Amino acid sequence: MTILEAMDDSILFGPSFAGAASWSAWRAFLAALFALPMSEAEFGLYRQHTGRDRVPEASAREAWVVVGRRGGKSRVAALIAVYVAAFRDYAAVLAPGEKVTVAVIAADRQQARVVFRYVCGLLDAVPMLAAMVVRRTANAIELRGIVIIEVHTCSYRTTRGYGFATVIADECAFWRDETSASPDAEVLNAVRPGLATIPGSMLIAISSPYARRGALWTAYKEHYGRDGDPVLIWQAASRDMNPTVPEHVVEDALAADEPAARGEWLAEFRSDLEAFVSREVIEAATVPGRLGLPPALGTGYVAFTDPSGGGADAFTLAIAHGEERAGTRVAVLDYLAERRPTFSPDAVVAEYAEVLKSYGVTRVQADKYAGAWVVEAFGKHGIACEQSAAPKSDLYRELLPLLNSGRVELLDHLRLRAQLLALERRTARGGRDSIDHAPGAHDDLANAVAGAIVLQPASLPTPFICRRGMLAAMVRADRRHPFSLLEPTLGDGITVLPDALDRAAAAPRAVHVALAPDRRAAALAVGYVRELRSAPRPTVAVVAGPAGNGGDGAVGATQEAPVIVLEAMLRVVPPPGDEVTLEDLVGIVVTLRDEARLPIRWVTTGECTSIATTQMLRSRGFVTGTLSAEAMQRAYEELKAGIYDGRVEAYEYPPLLEELATLPLEEAEAGVAQPTHAEKPAAHRPVAEAAAGVAHVLARREESWRHPGARPQVRRWPRGYMTGVVHIE
Repeated sequence: MTILEAMDDSILFGPSFAGAASWSAWRAFLAALFALPMSEAEFGLYRQHTGRDRVPEASAREAWVVVGRRGGKSRVAALIAVYVAAFRDYAAVLAPGEKVTVAVIAADRQQARVVFRYVCGLLDAVPMLAAMVVRRTANAIELRGIVIIEVHTCSYRTTRGYGFATVIADECAFWRDETSASPDAEVLNAVRPGLATIPGSMLIAISSPYARRGALWTAYKEHYGRDGDPVLIWQAASRDMNPTVPEHVVEDALAADEPAARGEWLAEFRSDLEAFVSREVIEAATVPGRLGLPPALGTGYVAFTDPSGGGADAFTLAIAHGEERAGTRVAVLDYLAERRPTFSPDAVVAEYAEVLKSYGVTRVQADKYAGAWVVEAFGKHGIACEQSAAPKSDLYRELLPLLNSGRVELLDHLRLRAQLLALERRTARGGRDSIDHAPGAHDDLANAVAGAIVLQPASLPTPFICRRGMLAAMVRADRRHPFSLLEPTLGDGITVLPDALDRAAAAPRAVHVALAPDRRAAALAVGYVRELRSAPRPTVAVVAGPAGNGGDGAVGATQEAPVIVLEAMLRVVPPPGDEVTLEDLVGIVVTLRDEARLPIRWVTTGECTSIATTQMLRSRGFVTGTLSAEAMQRAYEELKAGIYDGRVEAYEYPPLLEELATLPLEEAEAGVAQPTHAEKPAAHRPVAEAAAGVAHVLARREESWRHPGARPQVRRWPRGYMTGVVHIE
C-alpha cells in the first residue's frame, strides 16, 4: 500500500485528511517524495514548487520542504513517520536485538512534541495501528516489529549511534545550540550515517525559511530545480499548501513587516538578514587553548557586564586590556564569565566584584538593564557601575572592523564563538542596519565581550613607572592591611586591626589625604621613616684632556636616604549617587592616632582643601599643609626614586599597586598626568597620590628621621638626580 492509498483509505488515514482540495498540494509532494504516479494537476503543482520538468524516477533520499507557517508541515511529517514505521518491514536489515528508529528532531522537546502529538493522534485514531503499540512514554512510541518513533533535540551528540528509517528535522532553520555555531549542519551530518544502512530511509527537513545561510539555504541553493537529483526541494507559500489560511492574515502580516512576513507566509528566504561575521574571522581571532589570563601588574583593564535578574538571560562579565604590538593596537580578552539561570543576582554581583578587584578594576560598564538596581548592587561592593554604554548594535558594529583586521584576541570559549557566529545583521526599512541575535537565541557573552573590546582606549599612555618589577619588590610579605575592608563604601563599618600596625616604632607618622576630582573616591596613606640607607648617586668620570691636565678617576658618592614604610592605606568610595569628602576621612585619621596609638604628626591634603577641614585638623593637634600640583609632581618623583632605590616598603594593597602601575606620563611636562573632572573616574588614582604625598613629606621633614633607631647625623640628598656615568672630555 502506498502512502497516498493509506491517506485515502477510510479505515486508515482518510478521516484525518478529509477535504481532498485542501490537501492536493501535499498529495503532489508525497507523490514526488515516493516516486508515485501523478495526475496532470499534481504534475503542475510539482513543477511549480520544485522547479523541475521531469517526474522523479525513484524515491527521494532527502527532502527539504520550505513551506510557510500553518501550511500543514507538521501533520504531513507525522503521516510520513507513521507510514514508514507501521507499513514497512525492517527485520531483514537489522541485527538481532537492533531496533530501527523514526526520529523527530526539533529545537527542543516541547517543539518536537507538536509532531509527536500528531503521530500519537494518527496511531490512536486507527485501531489496527493502535494495537501495534507495545510501549509509550512522553518521548517515544515502540511498535511491534522492532520500530521506535522517538523525539530528539537538535544535538549532534545524542543523535549518534542509531539506525534510522526516517529522520524528520522539524523547523531546522531555527535550530539553536549555545555550544555550536551551526547546529543544523552538525546534527544532520551526525544522523546521515544512521540512514545509510536502512533501505528506503529518508531525511525529511521541514521548515519555514529564515536567513540565507545554514543547512536549509545550502540545500535549496544546491538542489532546487535539478531534475534527477535524489535531494528533493519543495518550496511553497502557506496558502499554496493550505488554502484554509485566511488571506487577510497574510496581507496584514505583509503590511506590518514585509521582510519577516515574506519569510513566514510566502516561504521566501529573507534578503534583509546577513551573518554578522564569518567563521574564518572568529577562528583567526581565537587563541586555541586559552581559557583566561591572570591579572598582570601594570596592565590597565576595561570591564563590561551584561546583567540579568535571573530570568531567561545569563549574567555575564568580560574583562580585556590593550597592547601595542609593532605599532598596532590589539585588544586582548582576559576573562569571561557567564552565570545562567537560575541564580541569585546579588550573589553574582558579589562574585564579579571580587573578580574585578583582582584585576584592579573599580569601574564596570553596563547596558541599561534594570535601572538603578545594577548600579546599587555593584556599589555595595565598592565597584562603580556606569550605565552609559552604547546600544549593543553599535558595539557590534565597532567590533567588526577590529575582528576583520586581526586586532582582537579572543578566549577559546565555545559558547562565545557560537553566539558571535549566530549574530545577524538586519536592514530596516529606512536602510539602517541593526545587529542582534536570532529569534530564540542569546548574545549575553557576545555583548559583554564586544563592550570590553570596543571600550579599550585608542592608544596606550607612556607609563610613569617603567620598572614594573620594582613595584612587586617593595611588597613585604610580613606586613598586612590594617583595616577590615580593602575598599569600604561610606557608611560601611570598618575596623582598625592594631596588630597590623607598627606601633612599636616611635617614628612620627605622616598622613596624606587625596580626593579624586569628581569626589567619587578618596584615599589616605600613613607612613614613617624606618631608617636611613646608603643610596648610590651619579658618578662623574674625569678623563685627561689633550694638555695632560686632569686625570683618570671617579668623583662619586653614596648618600644616605630615608627608607619609607607605607604602614596603612585605604581607598574609600561613596554610595551610588553620593560623593566623598575629605572630612569623611578625618575621623579615620583621628582614630588611628587616638585609639590605635599611632604618633601621627603631619596631615597634608591637596589644593582643594576647605578651610574648615584645615581648622578641624589643627584643632586636633595635627601639623597641616597642602600640596600644590607642582609639589605633587615632585612628590611622585620622590616616590619613584624611592621605589627604584628599594627604599619604599609596603604591604600588598591591590589599589596602590594597580594605580602606580598605570600612572600615565605627561610627556610634555615629564611628570604624572593629572586627572581632571572631565576624565573618566578610572583615570583618578587617589591611593597613588596619597602614597606620593606621604613620601614627599617624609623626604622633606628631617625631623621625621630623628627618632630612636635612626642615625643622628643626616645630610640632605638632592632630588632629581641622574643615573649612570657622565664622561667629561
